[in-house]
Amino acid sequence: MDIFRKDDRDLGIVILRFAVGSVFLWFGLHKILHPIAWYARLPEFLSDLLPAPWSWVIVAAGLLEAAVGVLLVSGKYVREAAAGAFFFLLAFFLPIGADDLTVRDAGLMGACLALFTYANAHARRQLPKRYIAMAASAYIFFLFITGLLFLRSPV
Repeated sequence: MDIFRKDDRDLGIVILRFAVGSVFLWFGLHKILHPIAWYARLPEFLSDLLPAPWSWVIVAAGLLEAAVGVLLVSGKYVREAAAGAFFFLLAFFLPIGADDLTVRDAGLMGACLALFTYANAHARRQLPKRYIAMAASAYIFFLFITGLLFLRSPV
């Protein structure tokens, strides 16, 4: 398996894959091993709506995160893993709002979008560029709104 390519652009993407993948792998494993530590991150209204005990939901989220991390690090299904990671982070942002962790996650979302864009450009069946441009525009708008919400809240 030749994960390190000679082209500098490809090596940059490999580094980005390892960086984002390792974050997802670390946090996924932490959720699996220490779900109680993550309970405080759940909004109260959401914990009442969960279809299963909160610890199961956190462990399931951890399994999903770890799987995404493994896919990104291995270079398999990068486009799908990056899209899944992006929406996973977005799903956590929506009920929580902008705080110090979700602002960090907004940066990770940008890295996932960059990985998705690169993988899409190298895929056999590419999504049209106008959809990628729309996603990038929506992400930039999301960053703007997140920044405003974060600046309004005390840290």
